[in-house]
Amino acid sequence: KNITAIEGALDKIKKINGKSYEFRTDEFKEQRFDEGKNLGLIAQELKDILPEAVHLDSTSGYYSINYIALIPVIIEAMKEQNSKKIQKISQQL
Repeated sequence: KNITAIEGALDKIKKINGKSYEFRTDEFKEQRFDEGKNLGLIAQELKDILPEAVHLDSTSGYYSINYIALIPVIIEAMKEQNSKKIQKISQQL
């Protein structure tokens, strides 16, 4: 139902910034966050770019990211990028 192509995937991916961070485990012991350095995205930043990949828990008020939802966008971005490279190379030839 309502199946559509992902438009502008490469532009969306270019706007996403990966981060390294540490959870504030001492403040949120009940969350059982991993200690040490983690890699990921900031949900509040991602919601402006790909709101479909971000969930706001109405009870706790915390954001979470559905990283699986990023896969189709990454696939389409790679295809767009390869298409642009091929066009550029063809024009140079």
